[in-house]
Amino acid sequence: MSWFKRSAQKHIPQTADDRMRNELLGGDANAQQDDQSSVYGQRPPSYTTVDDGNDTARNELFSGAPRSARNYGGGINQSAYEGIDEEGEGGGVANEEEEVEAIKQQTRYVKEDSKDSTRNALRIARETEENATTTMMKLGDQSERIADTERHLDLAKAHSNRAEDKAKELKKLNRSIFRPVITWKTDRRRQEIQQKIEDRHETEREEREKAHADVFASRKRVDEAIDPRKGALRGFGALGRKAPQASSSVERSKYQFEATASDDEIEDEIDSNLDEISQAVGNLKRFAIASGEEVETQNTRLDDIHNKAGRLDDKIFRNTEKLKKIK
Repeated sequence: MSWFKRSAQKHIPQTADDRMRNELLGGDANAQQDDQSSVYGQRPPSYTTVDDGNDTARNELFSGAPRSARNYGGGINQSAYEGIDEEGEGGGVANEEEEVEAIKQQTRYVKEDSKDSTRNALRIARETEENATTTMMKLGDQSERIADTERHLDLAKAHSNRAEDKAKELKKLNRSIFRPVITWKTDRRRQEIQQKIEDRHETEREEREKAHADVFASRKRVDEAIDPRKGALRGFGALGRKAPQASSSVERSKYQFEATASDDEIEDEIDSNLDEISQAVGNLKRFAIASGEEVETQNTRLDDIHNKAGRLDDKIFRNTEKLKKIK
């Protein structure tokens, strides 16, 4: 039995206008409202406070769960994501360590490749230096052969001059007895002949000295090119290599992850190879300069030999023709 009874719906009396509208529309508004209420039943009021049992079941289900503090600042509750943060932080540290190890391994591979590259470059530089040394020695031998050729041409020229004098004397002696040789100013003529002989001897001596000077200069260029300790264009010496190596040791420590013994050995070998390559490049530069100077000097000497050979050939031809006319 219910303690509260629903009050009967108040019946609003109809006015004349209401009656006319009801007659026109075909029904009574109050009657229709009563019929709808009877058909659909009583509608519960809005924002009901009746407990249907759902709240009780939900409270029993979550009765053991810890209550989290409310964050009215709009931020994320730290306690709710504490486990996730710890797990994510551990995974991130592991990934960073793997990346660091991968970078270290790649750095070691690059250093090994650099060491192999410097070894190959040093081997090629040494082979090139040996070839340059052989070339310089051949140029030195060629210079001596040119000097021998020039010396033999000078001797041939001297013999040709004496042959010319003898041919003139033979021509005079081969004249007829009916054409006596009358010489005037014998002393003056004798002095002229003596001066001519002395001038010729001086010219031959200067040519020999010039040939010896050319050979000496050629040997000096070859020796300075082959021996790095001679000449002004020598490469790095023992003292010149220590300072760059010490400075490079200080500089490379800034870029090393772990300065291990093997890493230091690789770096030392790379530095040593680079120093030797620099020294080899300096030697090759010296070889190139010396070779260029030697070739230019030999070309000049060959031109002189060509001119001497041409003049000697003409002189021998004239002496031969003179001897042919002597009967």
